[in-house]
Amino acid sequence: MTTQELQLVTGDGQTLTATSFVPDSAPSASVVIASALGVPRRVYGRFAAWLAENGLAALTFDYRGISDSELEGIKGSEVRFADWGEQDIQAAFTWALDTHPDAPLFLVGNSCGGQLFGLAPGSKHLAGAVFVAAQTAYWKNWPLPGRLNMGLMFNAVIPLLSMGNTFPARRIGMSSVDAPAGVTRQWARWGRLPRYLFDPKSGIDAGLYRSLCLPVLAYGFDDDSFAPAEAIEALCRELPAAKIERRQISPAEAGGAIGHFGFFRDKYRASLWQPTLDWLRDIQALNVDSRKLMAAR
Repeated sequence: MTTQELQLVTGDGQTLTATSFVPDSAPSASVVIASALGVPRRVYGRFAAWLAENGLAALTFDYRGISDSELEGIKGSEVRFADWGEQDIQAAFTWALDTHPDAPLFLVGNSCGGQLFGLAPGSKHLAGAVFVAAQTAYWKNWPLPGRLNMGLMFNAVIPLLSMGNTFPARRIGMSSVDAPAGVTRQWARWGRLPRYLFDPKSGIDAGLYRSLCLPVLAYGFDDDSFAPAEAIEALCRELPAAKIERRQISPAEAGGAIGHFGFFRDKYRASLWQPTLDWLRDIQALNVDSRKLMAAR
């Protein structure tokens, strides 16, 4: 397995820092790992390396304005949350498709990575997707008392702290890195809409999601206060053509506390990573069988 740091160039000219993880032999599949909001790509490095050790190529990257992907020619207030899907995830899909043209392409989307992927035109080329704590973040999808906290965040705290160019995520303990204020401002607006980014009032064209006919493995975790089951299932309903398998995991089943980001800790290789790899391989096998059937016809 080898790793390489590289630069992705988006359709609107931004440069994203990424890391590729490639097995020594031809990869059986290619996996784009789309991060959660404000989470640097290094958090996903061990999982990506483990995939490569098991024969799958993987790509991690930082969204524009996050960690090593510095903004070029624009201010943080000008970046939209939607840009991360329409431009940045699309750039990752394009690189993966161009670099590994013979390998089926998969997404692993953590939180907003599973929300935004369908804004990228390349999502129609996906062989499957794994959602890790991905949800629609409408504040009323949270049970009490979390609903009150989310309502306060989206209606007051985030809009107030997003008035400049940088959202101070580090200072308030939301992340280890700050985020462009334009991203969090749009995020808060979506969080006030019943269907989140899919709501007609969002101004976002989310029509591609409804046509995505692909298998999806959607994880939720009982101890994750950022992605309650109702919010995860609300996202799943926005993909009516997809074949969705929901797995709701307790800390006892996983072997420890998971929360919103714990899935990517290597202590969960046996309990979470291996079942995910098994699912990916099952989908790969179905794709191979389908291609053989089409060729025979």
